[in-house]
Formats: sequence, structure tokens, C-alpha cells
Amino acid sequence: MYVIIGLALVIIGWLIQLHRLAIRKRPGLSPYFLLVYALGAAVLTADGFINGTVTTAALNLVCAILPAVVLGLVIARAGSGGVPLDKTQKPDDTGRPAPTRRPGTPPDNPRVIVNPRYPNTRNDPRNPPKPDIYQN
Repeated sequence: MYVIIGLALVIIGWLIQLHRLAIRKRPGLSPYFLLVYALGAAVLTADGFINGTVTTAALNLVCAILPAVVLGLVIARAGSGGVPLDKTQKPDDTGRPAPTRRPGTPPDNPRVIVNPRYPNTRNDPRNPPKPDIYQN
């Protein structure tokens, strides 16, 4: 009976992950998948110890611990904005990391004027940006 419950929880966990990836089209691991999968593996572990199959129980215990560890990491990352800070990012007032931009894209500063004929003169001290007369 415990085998059926454990396997049903594992299947439900995979259906949750499939829903996240295929229907909602969101990448990454669902924390609900990890939780339900770990519970299913824990039930299978208990069944293995009850029935005396120690090897199967030990392997199912590993299969229960690993998703629990990954779930802890997912929850820890969610508290930091989902992205670990690297050396170039500084957290803003909310504690989330500053948004990164691709190299070569202009900054989100409307005061910086880029001359299309001379794009490399943006930060040239000999060519300071002109003030925007339409700015409030």
C-alpha cells in the first residue's frame, strides 16, 4: 500500500513539473515538484524499511534527501531575488541584485546622449553630453 502512495506522489510531482515547463513555459524547477517528489521518496523509504529491503530503502532515502536539499537551495535563492550576487552587482534598497545588462547595450540613463556617427564618444571627457531641454 505504501508503494502505491509513494509512487503516486512521485507521479504527481512529475506532473507538476511538466505543467510548469510545458504549459506555463517557465524554466527551472518547481518547488512544489521538489516537495511532492521528496515526500513520495520518503514514503517509499518507509515502505522499504517496513518490508526489510534495506538497499532499496537506502536508495530511496537518498532520492528523498537530494530533492529536499535542492528545495532548500531554491527557497534560499528566492529570498535573494533568485539570482546570486556576483562581484559586479550591488543590491538595491530591496536587497535584490541590480539588473544586469548585456555588454554593448547603452545604459538606461536618458541623460547620456550617444552620437550615432561617433558611438564611442559617449564617455569621452572632451565631448560632454548636452543637457536635455525637454526634461522636466
